[in-house]
Amino acid sequence: MLPVATNFHKPLCVRVQQFEYGYMDYGEIDDKLVMVRCAKPAQPSPPSAEDLRRLAPYERASKEVLEAQQQCSFDTEALDKAFAPLLNEVGDMQGIRAHTAHLLCNVLEKLLGWNNTLVALVKVPGDLRLLQAEVRKLKLNCYALMILPEWLGELVHLEELCLNGGCHDQDDGDSNWALTVLLEALGALQALKTLTFRISQPSEPCLESIALLTSLMTLAARAASARG
Repeated sequence: MLPVATNFHKPLCVRVQQFEYGYMDYGEIDDKLVMVRCAKPAQPSPPSAEDLRRLAPYERASKEVLEAQQQCSFDTEALDKAFAPLLNEVGDMQGIRAHTAHLLCNVLEKLLGWNNTLVALVKVPGDLRLLQAEVRKLKLNCYALMILPEWLGELVHLEELCLNGGCHDQDDGDSNWALTVLLEALGALQALKTLTFRISQPSEPCLESIALLTSLMTLAARAASARG
């Protein structure tokens, strides 16, 4: 279960590994928590009378905590915990969602603060399943992945999917040494408009599955040789 956070960020547990450039077996595998930024619609709708009624108890609770804090020293941790439910409700009303999840190497390096090193996913974050109603764009670096889980087909609201198997998100050089096929489950992503992949040769059933993507407008595919 995801830890408490406001709708302005979504926590995502990622399993990553640091690599020395040109070598796969390098560095420890770590579970890290990163915060995926959320975005609001360009024109959020004003709150309705029902929305205001929903907010009322959260506003009262937050006000009580703030007044109590004013009688003593402020506790930022307590304030953050008290205001999180109110912000969550407001974010939900405004349609603030984790529309985009970029988990490419350069993005992970910045999120984790690991500079001058290659950071790659070794497992697709299972927490993405909890955001399946929100995520519209998903970019994964597959350089170190052993497998793409079948449940990716559950992200039925995806409009853009990028699966890059190249080292450090580059389009040249070696591709994933273990990931040899795309998912047949991709055919379930009926909202998908853009599909980009650079991994080893996809299987025939997978290609047939891609043919079922009736909303697909852009397909950028490049099969690369797997690492030996």
